[in-house]
Amino acid sequence: QYAAMGCSSNVISDFQKACEIGKIAMAGLKRFGSSTDQLSRLIFIYYNFVAFYSEQVQSCADNFQRGFECGVATGDTLSGFLCAIQHVRMSLIAGTKLPTILKMIGNYLQITIQHSSPHAKKLLIYRDTILTLMGKGCNSSSEVLDDGANNNIDEGVHHYHKAIRAYWSEHYERSFHFIEKLFHRLNSNGSRGRQHQIFCLLYYGLSS
Repeated sequence: QYAAMGCSSNVISDFQKACEIGKIAMAGLKRFGSSTDQLSRLIFIYYNFVAFYSEQVQSCADNFQRGFECGVATGDTLSGFLCAIQHVRMSLIAGTKLPTILKMIGNYLQITIQHSSPHAKKLLIYRDTILTLMGKGCNSSSEVLDDGANNNIDEGVHHYHKAIRAYWSEHYERSFHFIEKLFHRLNSNGSRGRQHQIFCLLYYGLSS
């Protein structure tokens, strides 16, 4: 948790120190072990807030899958479902084949819906984004995204997905518009959503 707080800083040296502390903590966890029911939560914290800046993206994605499996197996479905969402997000960033991600989302959706988890909404949004990238358009979850202000989904998530969908639909000005809204949102929220900002910088440059 200390390492995660360090990665919320805007100072490069704080990032470096936080990543070093995080790696030491995870190495200690691997060597000496930890309570199994805490593992999913620890994986989520480390690979979401720390490892993103210091380890390969595919490694982060693989560990989020492990976090999901551990969470479901131990009854920590909250951490498990958070890991599931991050597994999807990191897989997209890592360049995993879209049909593979779509199948992954389908499997996660089945389980989250069975548990009446609110995280199913975010998975639906990712599913529609993947369908858009595959040229198949969106379906029912578009209503969730368009009504982002009223469904407990952060507005930054709304802008992030709209920007990606617009770019790959060749609506570059629309993509640029949502990226700028995302940046404005993030600047007002400090470090929250920083990874969305980093990923969208590529689209921002291409859309300029």
